[in-house]
Formats: sequence, structure tokens, C-alpha cells
Amino acid sequence: MAQNERGRSSASHLTFLVIFTVLFAGGIVVTFFAAPLFALTPLQGAVALILTLLTGSAAAWELRCLVVARRHRRRSERMRSI
Repeated sequence: MAQNERGRSSASHLTFLVIFTVLFAGGIVVTFFAAPLFALTPLQGAVALILTLLTGSAAAWELRCLVVARRHRRRSERMRSI
């Protein structure tokens, strides 16, 4: 990222966190509950599991970004007050 570019805002990270969390929950439902009902092949089940793990890791990354931004904001506020 170039120096003059800013990262995404906290609201943007929160929006993506909600989206990825919903996708992760849907992936869990498809992978573990709906797969036996629809008689998915092992390959289809593996693809569903991989997609579920990817969306879960994306949700975790967005949560991490929010926590890091919050810590940075608190630290910079404390430094300004000193």
C-alpha cells in the first residue's frame, strides 16, 4: 500500500466481519447438516469444507483488524493526552 493511501475504515471492517460471519455460519450448516440430506459426494463435501474454512479465516482476519485498529486508536489517544 502506498503511503498516501489509507486503509479501510472500522465500519468497513465491521461490515465485512458481519458478511463473512454469516457466510461462515451458512457454510457450517451446508457442510455438516445439509450435506447428508443432499447426499453430497466426498468432493462436494470437501469443497464445502474448504470454503467454510476460508470464510471463517476471513472473518477472523476482519476481527483481528478491528481489534488492532481499536488498540492503535486508544494508544494514540493516550499519547495525545500526555
